[in-house]
Amino acid sequence: MTIPFDHHFTKVNSSTRLDSKLLNNGKEWIAWWYVGIVKNKLAETQPHVLVAFREVLADGLSEEVFHQKIQVTMLGQVKIGSVWKDGFCIKQAQFEHEIFDVDFTYRTWQTNSFKSASADKKPAPFIQSIYPLEYQSNDRTWLLEFSLSTGGKLVIPCLEYFARCYGCSGELKRVLVTYPWEDKVNINADTALKRLYAPLDEGEVDDGSVWKVKLKQRLYNGDVIFLAHAKYDKAYTGAVIKQIYTSIFNQYDASKPDRPIFTKIAPWFQGDAQLSVKGIWFDNRKSFLALNILGGSEPNGVLIERDRTNTNKTNIPADVADAGKAWNGAPARILTPPQIIDLTGNLEPDHGAPIIEVQDPSYVILGKPREIKDVVREKAKSSKGELTNGAEATVFATGDAYSSEKDVGYASIHAKNELESNGALRDMWNAMLYFQQKYPKQIKSVEWFTFDNGYQDNGEPNLIALNPFSKETGKDLEGEIRNWPYFDTRSLQRRGILVSRIGIDGQFVYIVEIQRRPRSVENEDGIAYSSEESYTGFIFKAESQQEVEEVIKYFMNRIRYVKGIVKNLLRDCPVSMASAFQHKSAGFETIPCEAAVLNALGKVNITIG
Repeated sequence: MTIPFDHHFTKVNSSTRLDSKLLNNGKEWIAWWYVGIVKNKLAETQPHVLVAFREVLADGLSEEVFHQKIQVTMLGQVKIGSVWKDGFCIKQAQFEHEIFDVDFTYRTWQTNSFKSASADKKPAPFIQSIYPLEYQSNDRTWLLEFSLSTGGKLVIPCLEYFARCYGCSGELKRVLVTYPWEDKVNINADTALKRLYAPLDEGEVDDGSVWKVKLKQRLYNGDVIFLAHAKYDKAYTGAVIKQIYTSIFNQYDASKPDRPIFTKIAPWFQGDAQLSVKGIWFDNRKSFLALNILGGSEPNGVLIERDRTNTNKTNIPADVADAGKAWNGAPARILTPPQIIDLTGNLEPDHGAPIIEVQDPSYVILGKPREIKDVVREKAKSSKGELTNGAEATVFATGDAYSSEKDVGYASIHAKNELESNGALRDMWNAMLYFQQKYPKQIKSVEWFTFDNGYQDNGEPNLIALNPFSKETGKDLEGEIRNWPYFDTRSLQRRGILVSRIGIDGQFVYIVEIQRRPRSVENEDGIAYSSEESYTGFIFKAESQQEVEEVIKYFMNRIRYVKGIVKNLLRDCPVSMASAFQHKSAGFETIPCEAAVLNALGKVNITIG
């Protein structure tokens, strides 16, 4: 007997291979459910999660469930709905995508399980006809439930929330389930506090007016907001975090070491929030079972000051006498990863082993990001020293270093944080408004322009539609060029351009953006996602309004023939001060296209700030 599965799959090209007997038997297996946490007897510093798999068959999925232990650090790779064959992820089930407004405030949400709901005669987390679990009403896995404006609820497996929302690095999550948060009795005990936070510099004031966090070497910058709340909001975040290890410790039974531990995971901050998820609607589309978390909003609050033990942010380099002393003997990172990265949960990394970075799916930041300031020292005490190459690793693991000469490297697993984008055209407009608000003395105005309405600084920015080619002109052009002026070739909706004028430093500059068609692209793992065409922007200065309109008309005419390649227009441009610019992102960005606006203005010799 098989279970029907009506969701389509998208192909995945993965370079990571798991050392799993189940996933290496030539069959296809879909990761179905995160069951619970299991202690790892072979590599104690790499706790496992028991993951339920079903075999993918020609007419559906196997009714029988097969279990496999997967490192807690690997949950971002082994997503619910991912399909595995011969150790590799080969495809991913596609569920419906939704963004929900939720409330993380304590007591506005609840944890629930099928077993507890049955015992307490309360509604079950979801209807199992949409997604059947092995133990049905006796399933003990904890899920989070949030009320929705539809009158229903958003249901999220606790371990999915933990894997995707508790910081960005696998190391942070590994430490939280491996070590107690603190030990007030034994000051020499190995604790999460010691492994996550480095001491602030001697004499540094820490009065709470700014939340200061100095990250240890294995952590990523994206972990800092979580760790700042854990440090300064001890009453809530601190209490939530402590109960994770406490729950694991209290439930563990040494006589039954393979029995899964069912741990409640709570939201780590309070207040209104957003979550971007994929999953399945139920209860007449009033409720939603979220199986994959794609992103979420960040908590508002005090400015966070981020520092690192291995910082490279200084204004002045180290003296020659102190050069080459920092991180002397530290393991080297593998800059060119092998075609296949073998990951193991049964061995621990060697001391001095080489490091390889493994990226989980990106986490999209919704709404306004938290304000973070990086510590920049005036002068470096030392510069990077000689790194050790270690033995050539044949496999990689994520635990604490133990012994040597096993040829086991360290896998640094993390998810990259990405800002939510509304498309480059809208992002550029929002970024210009952001800079006007941030630097009102320097930027006096941000306006959009059309020939019909002139310059406007309110309402939705309007686009200027490109003219299609005439029949006479178009008959001699290749089809791709002939169709380029259309945003939608089926409906013949014309493509537009956004013309913006910025009043800055007593002068005007003009930025032109091309409307992009939506398209589907694949990331480096072969997963398809919605995106848009990519074009460079155009910035120019002009001496008069007549010259401005001359440039715009020139752009609108010629850009059609070159299919949006802006640099091909520069040679014959009616003004000399004109340039193309790229929309590359940067780590310092507060909103999308912040770096692109700075890049554009730099092309015409303007600096903001």
